[in-house]
Amino acid sequence: MKLLGPWPVIKRSEPGKEQAIIVSMRLSNDAFGNEAEARHLTRLEEQLEEQLKEAGSGEWDGHETGGGYHKIFLYGPCADRLADSVLPILLAYDALPGSYMVKRFGEVGAEEQYIWLGSDQRA
Repeated sequence: MKLLGPWPVIKRSEPGKEQAIIVSMRLSNDAFGNEAEARHLTRLEEQLEEQLKEAGSGEWDGHETGGGYHKIFLYGPCADRLADSVLPILLAYDALPGSYMVKRFGEVGAEEQYIWLGSDQRA
């Protein structure tokens, strides 16, 4: 696992602020991927949702596909707890190079931490 970005994450959780994990899985083309990818990503989302319910760390809020990425949105009170819950599943998934996860520590515009999930570890 490789953390990205030259900045350290200074601010962690803000009480009362919703935090997020946004997973961006690279697709095999710059559009919507293919049917096999869609099936695998649906299963991945089911696993993530099950894990979040079991851990009580947050909830799955949907996905968005296009532009060469399948983005999965997860929300909860603590981005670190969300990440601890789902990272083992994401790292076990055979993600294409260029796939990554964003931990967002608050509302849109809050501090973020990027983690590469793909096998190439490129910046």
